[in-house]
Amino acid sequence: MHTSRTAPAAGAGLLATFIFLSSTFLITHDANALSQWARKYKTSCFTCHTAFPRLNYYGERFLWNGYQDPDNEQPDGDLMKKVINNELVLDDVTNLLGFRLNLTPFRLREKALNLGGDEKDQITIGGPDWIQFFVGGSIFKNAAFFMELEFAGETVHYNWWHLSYHNMFGTPAVNFQLGNVSALEFSAQTDRLRIFPNYSSPLYAVKTSNGTGDDSLGISQARPAIQYYGYAGPALWWAGVSSGKTAADVNDKMFYWGGLRYTVTEDMESAIEGSSVTLWAFQGEDGKNTAASDTVSASYLTSTSKRYQAAGNLRWRDIDVIGSYVWGDDEDGKLSTSANDKFEFKGYSFQAAWQINKMWYTGVMYDKVEKDTGSGFTVSDHQVIPQISFLPKENMRLGFYVKLDINDETGHTKKNDYWVNFRVMF
Repeated sequence: MHTSRTAPAAGAGLLATFIFLSSTFLITHDANALSQWARKYKTSCFTCHTAFPRLNYYGERFLWNGYQDPDNEQPDGDLMKKVINNELVLDDVTNLLGFRLNLTPFRLREKALNLGGDEKDQITIGGPDWIQFFVGGSIFKNAAFFMELEFAGETVHYNWWHLSYHNMFGTPAVNFQLGNVSALEFSAQTDRLRIFPNYSSPLYAVKTSNGTGDDSLGISQARPAIQYYGYAGPALWWAGVSSGKTAADVNDKMFYWGGLRYTVTEDMESAIEGSSVTLWAFQGEDGKNTAASDTVSASYLTSTSKRYQAAGNLRWRDIDVIGSYVWGDDEDGKLSTSANDKFEFKGYSFQAAWQINKMWYTGVMYDKVEKDTGSGFTVSDHQVIPQISFLPKENMRLGFYVKLDINDETGHTKKNDYWVNFRVMF
């Protein structure tokens, strides 16, 4: 439901939110539904997460190891399963299936409506965002898969999925992912499984060719690819290749990337175990057919895109801070004429969180993005978002967010945003 803001409407929205949160807490006070890996290993969600979906260091290593205990001397992908014969083991289906639910019971966006030329605030009440069905786990020792299917309104998104092989030739230096993956999967800041789960940084939303090409994607978005990674001691390295937005190549060019990560490992016995720094680079060629149909005389324009990231993550006790500087350029950011209209951008993204205890989690997010389409850099996004989350159960999170627009660029109209977010996984 969408309305312009009035005092009664705002009051009704806050009352509805209060009733929703109160009833949620009461109904779930004795709930024990957990995600599939917690069920399988009979452990807490906090084993792998701080406030989900944010992974802790053990959770990262569990993911890298193909959903197998990274502290086990031998990969445990065949354990806790039914042995059919010498060549086949099958897992309990409940150890593979999971669901996530996300909704926004109340949101207020300033000046989001244009009514007869007047800018009015917009209130959303009872916003059902999405429900995700996901399947994942080890198929057998050192072979795993993950699939996520999202239902958002009348739209179905087949987002993330991959088949992966781990510890090939008996070493963690050789691992592969095949499917829809992120080129920033192993970075200190991935823009996935975030501290702020329901808000993606605008810095990572900047697409190749400034969003004008057939293969335009942001650097953290899912893309069909083959990705290799390996790790030994504090070092982790990865590289990947993708045809673009779809598995079928549309312009006979590929996208390539590679990264290097240094992590403070558990063997170092440091107070900042799990902290890391990464360097990453990406290059590829996007394109667009400017003709009405694909004929011999059609004009197909191309643009080379380059992206770079320097990122870090500090983990200390109950403090978790991640940040990155991302920059890049496109040879042609318009792909509409034969002239090369260069596009450049740069920006910062930071998130800091404090896990007060198992029920309260607070933090702040900061983003600044600058773009240059030919007349100099101007600020496109500049914002601060404080948040606090309440976890009545370890698999349930209620978040309260405020986005403060601090963009002082000439001609920009500041628009703040206030919302409550609810999500649960089981």
